[in-house]
Amino acid sequence: MVAPPPGSTPPAGPSGAPVDPSAATDAAGKVVDQVGNARDRIGEARDRVESLTADDDDGDDDEADADEEAASEDEALADDEAAREAVVVDYTRSWEDVPPRQSVVVTRVIHVHPSPPAPAPEEVVEPARVRGFIGASVRGTAINTNPSALSGARAGFTFDDRFTIGGAFYSLTARYGGPIVDSHGNHLGLRMSYAGVLLAWTLYQGRVLHVALESLAGAGAACVSRSTRMVGRRECIEKVGLISLEPGVEVGFRVTDWARVSLAGGYRFVTREAWRPPNDFLLSGPYVGLNVDFGWFGEDR
Repeated sequence: MVAPPPGSTPPAGPSGAPVDPSAATDAAGKVVDQVGNARDRIGEARDRVESLTADDDDGDDDEADADEEAASEDEALADDEAAREAVVVDYTRSWEDVPPRQSVVVTRVIHVHPSPPAPAPEEVVEPARVRGFIGASVRGTAINTNPSALSGARAGFTFDDRFTIGGAFYSLTARYGGPIVDSHGNHLGLRMSYAGVLLAWTLYQGRVLHVALESLAGAGAACVSRSTRMVGRRECIEKVGLISLEPGVEVGFRVTDWARVSLAGGYRFVTREAWRPPNDFLLSGPYVGLNVDFGWFGEDR
């Protein structure tokens, strides 16, 4: 051991015992070595940061300041904790940690289902229009080649302004010509009446005018009368049955919604029983007529 120099008092420890100067020197040397090592490591880290900053000329100034602040914090940490090894941070690959930007494209597939076809429109079946009528009729004709007149009435129904079915009645009301005289010189009269089914088919139906084909099929009788009057009691001397068929054409005009007038023309075919000789009266012949009908002939309300 080396003796202390004269006149000095050796340092004492915490318990008052003297401290060995060589041991204190060794401990101080170790601390100085550790601090030197820490400073060397801090210097190496600073050099790496500076080299990274020099290589990255386009780097942001804020990032350099952040690096310097980090280095300062590391140096302070090394000074405070000399025994702790310096933390080395590798900043050379820091930009690789940032994930690249990614674009997310969302594709939505919309299935457009075609709309179902519209249902076919239902056919509206309108009920048949039925128009009834009743009227009077006058005809000019020839009986036994003599000008004569027939008068009567008719009625019927018209369906959809096309088909007409009804009935008619006619009676001989006037005859112009030579008298009928019996063997005693007495003047006699000729009477005829018949009725039947009236059928018609409308060829054209307008607002005012209509054209139709018509026919009357009927039966009746004719007789030679003691009276020359065309009305009243017949007082028949001789009577024969007959069947009449009268095809013709009718042209009508609507006067009002409830009245119309029509003209008709055709031929009357008559088949009859035989007269007793020497009588032989011809009952067939052409005719023209005037009809006045009453009913509803306007538009449907």
